[in-house]
Amino acid sequence: METQAYFRMKEQLLNNQQPYRVVGIEGIAAMGNNYFQIGNVATEVSPTVVETIDRFIGVSKKLRKAINDTYGSSGVTAFRNYLAQANSVTNPTSLAFIANPNAKIVDAAIPIKDEPITMEAFFDFLEMFMDKNSYSVETIEHSQNSIYGLTARLLPEHPEYRTFKGEDEFLSNGLYLKWNIGELEMGNYYLRLVCTNGQTRAFPNQLAHSYNLETVRIKELLDIPKKPEIINRNLNKLIEKAEEAMNTLTSLNEMKLAYNLLEKYNDVADNVHFYDICSL
Repeated sequence: METQAYFRMKEQLLNNQQPYRVVGIEGIAAMGNNYFQIGNVATEVSPTVVETIDRFIGVSKKLRKAINDTYGSSGVTAFRNYLAQANSVTNPTSLAFIANPNAKIVDAAIPIKDEPITMEAFFDFLEMFMDKNSYSVETIEHSQNSIYGLTARLLPEHPEYRTFKGEDEFLSNGLYLKWNIGELEMGNYYLRLVCTNGQTRAFPNQLAHSYNLETVRIKELLDIPKKPEIINRNLNKLIEKAEEAMNTLTSLNEMKLAYNLLEKYNDVADNVHFYDICSL
């Protein structure tokens, strides 16, 4: 990705963020149906957010159904509020509630284990990381609503390749940064040619998580590329799997797909045996 294209995308993502509010578990109260009081504001939430809140406070689907069958929806509401208050003492964590202004509903909630990591803070860290370790952004993947999270895939200025079987090779020091407002994940990926037409596939490998961007944690993350024992984690195992795949003419799934396609045409399938497909 060219530098100008990166900054244009960054500006677009920052400007298109949906509003959010971080509320502690003690500030969440069920009102009935899909309505919750979130920080003293009565708000309609999506079914997905209801599920997130229930997981957050410890209400399983099975338990919710049992309470609803016995005591009705008012019983579910009362039980949610009881658990929310109990957890506010034993597990004082927060949720980031993301609003959809067009639909006038809260349509996402992300747990905050430590402190919110804003998108601005993420891009600041990303640029610091690239400057210190000589990486550049190849792609930034995101959903329609970028506040839900995004992933930046990074290419090194000095790529390192591992060759195996004398002919195939991996890019072994590619990295990615995956962000949402609750956490930052860093990992590496091994980029391998998988098709003669030039198609490649990235094999991701998680290396580190952070639930804040405090100074000490930033330093630890910035130093990861300097530690080959971390960067090369699982690489040998991946090469073994790749060699196994290369020694197989085709996968069983591919054979089954080919056979099923042939079987649709009886005049062809009658003259084709499964073992013949192995040579396709």
